[in-house]
Amino acid sequence: MRFELLHSEKIFTGRAFTIRRDTLTPVQMNQNLFREYLYVSSSPLFQWLEIQGSGIHESGPFTEQNLSSRDWIATLQFRVGRPWGRAAMVTGYSVRDLLYNPEPSEYFTTTAWGGLEYRFGQNLTVTGLAQYTRSWRVLNQQFAFAQILVPGARFEYKRNDTWTAFASVNFTKGEGFSQYDNVQTGFFISYVKPVRRSVTDAAGPLPVDYPLRFSVGVQQETFYNFSFGNTQTSVWRPVVQLSIF
Repeated sequence: MRFELLHSEKIFTGRAFTIRRDTLTPVQMNQNLFREYLYVSSSPLFQWLEIQGSGIHESGPFTEQNLSSRDWIATLQFRVGRPWGRAAMVTGYSVRDLLYNPEPSEYFTTTAWGGLEYRFGQNLTVTGLAQYTRSWRVLNQQFAFAQILVPGARFEYKRNDTWTAFASVNFTKGEGFSQYDNVQTGFFISYVKPVRRSVTDAAGPLPVDYPLRFSVGVQQETFYNFSFGNTQTSVWRPVVQLSIF
């Protein structure tokens, strides 16, 4: 479902059912899941503030064992700056709480981020962003806590309404344990083609364009403290993405 309020706020909400089956590990993976979701976005309020948010609840039983899960995920992000200006501040917060029953197991994590966005001309946008993540894990009588700081930058070059290039670099720094500190880089090229449909309301038929985005690229992770001999450990991943909306 989709709602628009005062031509500035957009709300998408719905429900989905997932049947997950795995032939190699059916006991651990086979599960029936129900998901409710909500996405909210606004145009600039008072010509200064844009808000984006989402909330997801997913739960369901495993089919091969006496176990069920409940997952809450929420995100809220703000962009502060004039729509026609070159500079803006970006900040946000996300939280996730994953709980298993009747087994005493829970995973809880929060992430806060903030940074600056600057637009060079009409095509290039550069964003400097820092994230701080804290996570807790409970399993039976054991408890673990971890936190990391992730400063980074991302670049977006929009050639036109169809073609866009993305690049990013992030530095992950653990607090108290630095064995898995790493540098992550990525590069993507994206192509957008609108899918045209017609919807009918009280005023009659109305044409609507749904953006269909196809992206290809590559990601790399280099673990500079986790090495064998004198060689750093690097991981390369090709990425293909297809998204609607």
